[in-house]
Amino acid sequence: MKSLVLSLMMFSVFTLCAQPADGAWAAGDPVASVQSGAWTEASTWDCECVPSNSNDVAIQSGHTITLLEGDTARAESLAIAEGGTVALPTGARIELSAALSSLGDINGRGAVALVGEGPHVCGPASLAHLICGSSSVSIADTLRVWSQIDLADATLNTNNILILQGSAGFKSASGSIVGEIQRRYIWEKQTQFVYLIGSGLDGSTASELLDLPGALNVKSWDEQNTSYLNLTGEDELPAGLGMRCALVAGIHEEAFTGSPVLEADWPFTANATMEDWRGWNLMSNPLTGFVDLDDAQVEGPGSLGTTYAWVDSLSTYAAQVNGLGQFGRNGILGPGEAFWTIVDTSFNIALNAAALVDKRDWENQEERYQNSVLQLQLEVEDRIEQCVIEFGVGSEAFVYGEDAPFTSSWRGRNDLDLFSESADDVHLMVNRTSSDIQVIPIWVKALEGEMVTINAPRVPGNRCLSIEDLEMGTIQSID
Repeated sequence: MKSLVLSLMMFSVFTLCAQPADGAWAAGDPVASVQSGAWTEASTWDCECVPSNSNDVAIQSGHTITLLEGDTARAESLAIAEGGTVALPTGARIELSAALSSLGDINGRGAVALVGEGPHVCGPASLAHLICGSSSVSIADTLRVWSQIDLADATLNTNNILILQGSAGFKSASGSIVGEIQRRYIWEKQTQFVYLIGSGLDGSTASELLDLPGALNVKSWDEQNTSYLNLTGEDELPAGLGMRCALVAGIHEEAFTGSPVLEADWPFTANATMEDWRGWNLMSNPLTGFVDLDDAQVEGPGSLGTTYAWVDSLSTYAAQVNGLGQFGRNGILGPGEAFWTIVDTSFNIALNAAALVDKRDWENQEERYQNSVLQLQLEVEDRIEQCVIEFGVGSEAFVYGEDAPFTSSWRGRNDLDLFSESADDVHLMVNRTSSDIQVIPIWVKALEGEMVTINAPRVPGNRCLSIEDLEMGTIQSID
């Protein structure tokens, strides 16, 4: 009954201030904004007080209510009228013990947290970060989340009207989800080249890719038979497999519909009869959240080596191995993020809630670089390529699972090559080497006549670097 009363109240407070008949507010009375201002200022509210967790709070049209980083606001329910706004920056938090309904805007990356015994009701609303707590949560009208849902220990009923916008995902402790969701995002494809993608859901179909304007084909990879399989509209996109898709350049609105995945057995195979292709797998993150491969549990004798992800905006592949990679990639995958990898033997990876991390960890992977990491970058006009070297760890020779090999397969389409070389003459995109002081060959390729710039966006502490041009016979230090 509580939720029904709230729903009726939320529609009425959009136009009326809920004022007690005797003019005196008491704990539990409805509270409405009378002007724009800080949530923590009594003058913002018709009660001339700061709302508490016993108040149903309404923000009127035309009012902007502001929280500061570190603020925690509390209410029983929150209703935001169309034209009303809450400014909720990173580090700010609104705690609600009953319901959220918003036809207005919730701006910023702060969190709305559902607290207490519940049950809780959400929607309509659009926000960055929702924390579900430990009770039941029901989506009553379309809810759009564009950063993260912390499921915690709650049971979330989506009623098939939950949308994860952009690269949003789930994080969970032991929570559960009932119903389907939609992953929806707008993507500006900058090249005509094929790209790699996964659904990040269970039950999506190839039609969701093939129905895009300008879509040419969708293919999955059959490792055992060393061939691509052309998919038709009714073919399912299994969570965990990557797809190779052909699509024209332009702005595309993509959407996948299916059941969220919070845990999965993720199989990798090395069964191909052709030795040169044995172990090649086209995969994607099967979970509807951000997965740290360092926390994945490998089952079986094999191990995951280098992953190669296509980056359309760079027209090249980005490699990472064992938490170290190019272009800031350090082994954290977004929902549905796809990649190639070559494994030494067949095995499974068990993924569960322990492998799910915050979206900010995914966005800021490069912060995990150690002080011993050197990042070299080759630049020609608007094209770039990188190689990464970590000193004082690993072996001077190539080691599977430690270094990322470079071959023509991973050259990409940017007409640039930049790689180092191990002591046993293997070309490497990512190179871990045991010596602190070492001469490492760096190979550079570009089109004849182009002006080439080599810089070091990241240099190990207390290291001196110099480059020797073997053809010109010159040595130049890098400041």
